[in-house]
Amino acid sequence: MSDIFISHVEEDADVALGIALGLEQAGFSTWCYELDSVAGVSYLLQTKQAIERSGAVVVVISAHSLGSSQMTKEVVRAHESGKQFAPVLRGIAHAEFQTRQPEWREAIGAATSVVVPAHGVAEILPRVVDGLRALGIRPKRRPAAARVAAIQRLLAKLAAQPVPQAPPVPPAPVGAEWESAVSVRRLGRLLGGIAAGVARHPLRNSAAIMGAGVIIAAIVVVAVLLGRTVAEVRTLPVGERPIGVAIDPTTKSIYVSNQGDNNVSVIDGMSAAYIAAVSVGDSPSQLAIDPNSARVYVANFGSNDVSVIDVGAEKVIATISVGRAPRGVGVAVGQATNRIYVANSWDNTVSVIDGKTNAVAATIPVGDSPDHVAVNGLANRIYVTNNGSDSVSVIDGATDTVVAEIPVGGWPSGVAVDPMTNRIYVTNRDDNNLSIIDGNTDVVVATIGVGRGPSDVGLNPSTNRIYVVNNESDNVSVIEGGGNTVVATLPVRRAPLALAVDPVANRIYVANYLDNTVSVISGE
Repeated sequence: MSDIFISHVEEDADVALGIALGLEQAGFSTWCYELDSVAGVSYLLQTKQAIERSGAVVVVISAHSLGSSQMTKEVVRAHESGKQFAPVLRGIAHAEFQTRQPEWREAIGAATSVVVPAHGVAEILPRVVDGLRALGIRPKRRPAAARVAAIQRLLAKLAAQPVPQAPPVPPAPVGAEWESAVSVRRLGRLLGGIAAGVARHPLRNSAAIMGAGVIIAAIVVVAVLLGRTVAEVRTLPVGERPIGVAIDPTTKSIYVSNQGDNNVSVIDGMSAAYIAAVSVGDSPSQLAIDPNSARVYVANFGSNDVSVIDVGAEKVIATISVGRAPRGVGVAVGQATNRIYVANSWDNTVSVIDGKTNAVAATIPVGDSPDHVAVNGLANRIYVTNNGSDSVSVIDGATDTVVAEIPVGGWPSGVAVDPMTNRIYVTNRDDNNLSIIDGNTDVVVATIGVGRGPSDVGLNPSTNRIYVVNNESDNVSVIEGGGNTVVATLPVRRAPLALAVDPVANRIYVANYLDNTVSVISGE
């Protein structure tokens, strides 16, 4: 057992090891990846056990670590294990960290942070030690000379390497960029018969777009060969940290939840004109639309509730309390039953809301850290991905009970259902792949490799194409459903997290978390 688990990313290894050195010299025992990980054993299992056996967790927070899915897992696991936190900030202010990572903010709570000065960690070590003592964690042994020497060797090795640069802060959006790629056939007509697949025709234009905060839309048309067709991408500026996106199939309005602004952007999907910004609860995540009742449901991770927006009026008409830390990515709407299913990630439950009364009608236990939810209205089945148990819970909508638990890949996140084929698609962030489940047998029938860190999935039943957002590789994988093969990879903006598909217009909307934009892709 180690007294202190040090959570960090590779780019902050020098700070983590410096803290480990100071704590070891003060008589604490530490667990640090560079020192304590072993070959052949799952890193996820190693960190899980180390966190559970520790007395407290030091979290090194930087511009690098804020985008790390692994760090998020460690923070969540530490919180769920009831561990105390000692946050250490490197090159980032406390307020900025809380805005950019509300999930960490909720887990870490009111713990006081310390800032690493430019000349290193030595100056703050006494404060870290005093803080740990105040939390009731006492040094239990004399410093181990061999371990101290090992840390010093690693620090010397790191000192000889180039210092990593922090990722750039994305510029504030000032307009909507259009990157349009047309089909080879259409491009051939445009260029007067130039051979398909070998021509490129850039052209630029601009036009005004009305709406608050949206001034100019630059249009850039670029032809790129992607097998049979090439996708058209339009990039729209939205609010701070867009984390969820949905489209109303009736009005074609686009709804984007902005985690950093605590609001939802509403955009006209036909003209790209800004319509409204609707204030919701604290740290909104994903959202879903019920076109039958003309309601938008927004899960508010930080305030443990769901905001109900009236479509057309674009205002909140109800706020419904649910479980702890509802992830907006865990909201889905059962159109036939007028029920809304909300995954409560810290309670390991799903709240079932009656859309007629805006009241919670049932609470269903599911797996560990439930995340996304998808509904098959024809079969009345609800599918819930469970981050912590690497599984999908299947709920019978008629009885509100779990009828199956399906093992999938590591850290399942996004889920989508094709009601026509009764296939369920699940993204596995740790394994960089997509599981395909047969809804008739509740068995995984295929696994498809995609990009890095797949976080969400959507599909167009009419074209039998599946779209996977790859958060860590900044792109979208396009899968042909007939052959279960990746037929294209489309670059988007920084850290895409969520998507929505309009099957009628054949467009895909991707929320880019670190770019404050939504990419609009044509599926033609």
